[in-house]
Formats: sequence, structure tokens, C-alpha cells
Amino acid sequence: MPFKPFCLAATAAAIASLPHPSTAFATELAPVVVTATRHPTALEDAPGQVEVVTAEDIARRQINRISQTINELPGVYVQPGRGIMQPSQALSLRGIPDEKRSLVLLDGIPLNDGYAGGLNFGGLPADNIERVEVLYGPMSSLYGGNAMGGVISFQTRMPTGPEFRLRTGFGNPFQSGKGPENVRKTNLSAGTRFNNDLALLVGGNWASTDGYRTEWVTSTTAPTAGLTGWRAVPQKNGAPTYLIGNKGRTEWDEHNLFLKLEQKLANGDRWRFNWQRQAYDYGQDGPQSYLRTAAGAPTYGAYAQSLFVNGDGNYQRDIYNLGYETEMLAGLLKINAGYSSTQTNSYIVPTGSVAGGSGRISDSPAQSRFVDAWWNRSFGTHTLTTGLSYRYDHATNSEYTLSNWTDGDTKTALYAKAAGRATTTGVYAQDDWRLRHDLTASLGLRYDRWTNSDGSISTPGWPAASRIFRDYPERQESAWSPKLALVWQTLPALTLRSSLGSAFRAPTVYELYRTSRIGSTTYNANPNLKPETVQTWDIGVDLKPLAERRD
Repeated sequence: MPFKPFCLAATAAAIASLPHPSTAFATELAPVVVTATRHPTALEDAPGQVEVVTAEDIARRQINRISQTINELPGVYVQPGRGIMQPSQALSLRGIPDEKRSLVLLDGIPLNDGYAGGLNFGGLPADNIERVEVLYGPMSSLYGGNAMGGVISFQTRMPTGPEFRLRTGFGNPFQSGKGPENVRKTNLSAGTRFNNDLALLVGGNWASTDGYRTEWVTSTTAPTAGLTGWRAVPQKNGAPTYLIGNKGRTEWDEHNLFLKLEQKLANGDRWRFNWQRQAYDYGQDGPQSYLRTAAGAPTYGAYAQSLFVNGDGNYQRDIYNLGYETEMLAGLLKINAGYSSTQTNSYIVPTGSVAGGSGRISDSPAQSRFVDAWWNRSFGTHTLTTGLSYRYDHATNSEYTLSNWTDGDTKTALYAKAAGRATTTGVYAQDDWRLRHDLTASLGLRYDRWTNSDGSISTPGWPAASRIFRDYPERQESAWSPKLALVWQTLPALTLRSSLGSAFRAPTVYELYRTSRIGSTTYNANPNLKPETVQTWDIGVDLKPLAERRD
């Protein structure tokens, strides 16, 4: 049965008589995109398929999470997940799997983390998103690693005048157990634009829920004879799986804080500063076994009680962004620098009983630094973009044994540790050339060098015969990423697009060094992995009835 929430909401606003910032921005920029070329380009001239989501689209759909802004776009797959309780969602563009193979930007700063290249949307609301641009196809020629499936660029808003916004609500499913229960949400922001053209926006959002039961306990081992309450569920290959319980309700609490400053100076230069904090924690309560004895009493049978429980987890990340743009050499120079610090990304794996006992806690803090500088200039029918980029990642995964899995502070000894650093530097150029009034070509080329260093694996908590203590030497790899695209407006209502390009993705710290052990099985990382590459070509048609051809 679908979840039908009952919501109460209160909204307060005090906004100047100037046009609403969302409306003004979307009206001005709706036919123009930036992501495809790194300079303002008419949507019909963009080299490749681009989809745009505006603030009006977001408001009309009453979207709460930023992942929902793109989940209805063609060629985009976002794992539905469990709503507020699903911070990390599988994402793919045009069938290229896994979020680590698509570059996701928030105001120009990558959201793909420095540990596994994954995405975490927990605590990031849709309220401040002004615009989303989705560019399909390999884009390493402009954006380097991760941009194999494409680029998703989230752009946040700034106020045009004084404003105050408050949105709060409460929700419950009509039928208990069919959706998150006792959902509480509050979004608050305030901002203004001063006489010196300095714009300020500050605020935060908070959300929590008592959750519902979403994780089932299954086993391929049949229950002990004489027990009832279980149910056989066939697998795809026809072999039986036995449904024997659930892991309880997933309780969730999250918050996001942000500060944005932006100013246009008297000489025409612009600068901006953003800070954003994502944080959430979760836990599960009330596990259930469906198994019953002959007397009708609940039991776990011969199964390990740890199958029926999940431990707590928490996450916190701070993102800083500083940008500047100025005119130089008759063109425009833009510099974008960022720092992302994941202080904690932990979860607990119980190995004891439902009430407590032994367990392990895994934490994967990571830090990333970014600098991207590019320059645009038009020369007649050519618009040239050239730039430099730098990214540094440092990540560590530490796993400790716990004397009591219900308390993450009961660490006893280091079980396993993996760490590594990666640096990627790139140089790129692209020429967007208007061959005729109805024909545009884009030629791009990028060179990236990836360096991996300080790689190590240590497993002091493993059985003595299988322990690993290794340090790995520095490695370097490089990649060329070319791209050629053509856009031809053959008729007023018909535009043909075609592109040919390649992209790459360097392996992550997780893939290189995160060797793990579950039971008696060891899952080995591969420190010798090389960057992935992809070569693609595509042809597309845009049909727009009643469109007028340009002169």
C-alpha cells in the first residue's frame, strides 16, 4: 500500500517588493546553460543533451530532497530508497552504473567523496536549489575524473532583497508500518542584499522520523524443524530463501546548516563564499523474530541473534567554497576553490546478541581539496575555454572491535585499517566554433595525471594466519580525454546533435586498499587497479514544433 502522509505546514515570509529571486533567476537563465561549455551557452547550441530543472519546477513538485529534483529526467536513474532514511542513493546516467562514475557538483564543488567516490545527500534540502543542469555523456574533456556518465550541477540561490522563510511540518502514514512515522521537518533561512551589492543567506534545516520496518531478515538455511512463523521466498534461480524476521524501525535525525556570501565589486569583479554542514545519525529499534516454538513463544531458533539487528551510524561533513571571477586579457577568468571534510562516516556491525555484546565499528573520515581555474574569451566565431584543475584526496578507514555494540565508545582494539592519498592534476581546452548560423562544433581535449601515495593495509585484529601488514609504493597514471560534438539546427523545429568522446575515472582509496573480512571470507582490494576509461558516441534529435529559426 503506498505511503500517504498527513502533513501540517506553517510558512512565514517577509520578502522585499523586488521580484522573487527564484522567479527572476529562472526567467533570465532558462534558455541558457553553463555546465556544457563552462560559459553561458544557448540551450539549443549546447554540445550534447542537457536537461534543466528550474526553481519553478522544484516548487511545483513540492520536492524535499535534492535527489528528487532529477529523478524524473530521461536517462537518469535514482534509487527510490527509503525517503528521508536513505542518504546514499544509487545513481546512474544513461545506464553507466554507480554514482562514482557520474560527477555531481554543488555550486561547482564535487559532492563525490574522497573515500569511495560515493554520493551522500543526507541533510541537503531542495529549498535552496535554484537550478539543476544535467549534462549526459562523457565530460572528462572539461571536468576530469568521475564524469563518465555525465555531470549533474546543482546551483543554489541568492536573495535579491530582504527575505525570511520558515517551513515546518509533521507527517504520518494513514496506516501504521506503511511509511516513515512521526516525520518532523523544519526549514529556516534569512537573507538580504545590501546597498554595496553584498548578498547574504544563512539558515538550516532539521528533520527526524521514528521510521518504519524496512529491513527483512532472511536466510538460505531452513529453520529448525518444529518452528513456525517463517515463510519460504523463492530466489531468482528458484532456490528457497526463508523470511524469519525484521531488524526493527530505522530511526533518523538530520540537520544542515549553511552560510552564503556573494558580492559584485565596483570594478565588475565578483566573489563568493559558501559553507555548508551535513550531519545525520540513525539507529534501529525493536527487532522482531517471526519464528515461534510449538508453544507459540518467540524464538531466534538456531540463528545468530546478530542477524536480527543493525547498529547505529552517523555522518558529518563540512564543505567550504571560495570563488572569484575577473576580466583578464579581454576574457573572463574564474577561480573556484573548495575544501570538503568528512569528520565521521561510521556504522556499527553487531556480532553479539540482540541485547548487546560484541561488535565492530567502522569509520571512514576523508578530506578533499579542489582548485579549478578557467578562462573564456570569444574570438569572432570561436569561444575558447582553457583551464587548470587540481584535486587532492586523503581517506582512512579504521575498524575497531567493541565490547558492547550498542555503545560506540566501548572500543577495545584496532581490527583493521586502510589509508591512502590521491592527487589529480589536469589541463584542458575547448573551442566552441560557430561554423554557420545553424551549425556549431565543439572540440575539447584534456590531460590528467593521477598520483596515488601512502597506501597501506593493516589487519591486526584478524586471525594470525591471515593478517596483512603492507605499505604500497607511489603510483602514477595519466589519461587523455578528447571530445568532438556537432549541433546542427536543420529546420526551425529540428536540431541534430552528435558527439564522440572518452572519459576516465581513477580508482578510489576504497577500491585500492579496503580489504575486509566477513566471517571466514576475505574480500580483497586491488592496489594495482588502473583508471577506468570509456569511449562513447551518440546521435540525438530535438524536435520542437512551432519553433522559429534564428537568422
